[in-house]
Amino acid sequence: MNVEITKKATMWIRIQCLPIELYNNIFLNRIGMSLEKFLKVDRLTLIHFRGKFARLGIELDLEKPLETHIYLHGFMLNLEYEGFYSICFHYGRVRHKKE
Repeated sequence: MNVEITKKATMWIRIQCLPIELYNNIFLNRIGMSLEKFLKVDRLTLIHFRGKFARLGIELDLEKPLETHIYLHGFMLNLEYEGFYSICFHYGRVRHKKE
């Protein structure tokens, strides 16, 4: 029996505590372009939750280590992956447990 392993996933990344002056399409697109395969900015989230978090849609390569933060224009931005419960943040891998 062959078991196919998923190698890519489309998901949302949240960026918490983004300074209010950075909530604009230009900066959010720059953040997205610095990640793997950037898909889009969730504009509805920006309208309703401006100042709380921004959401970016990306295609994630599950065989590569996950980035937990990025540096952009002097800011360290923490990345939160929505809906991923099998992430090992010790090794930065999906479907991996430290033990």
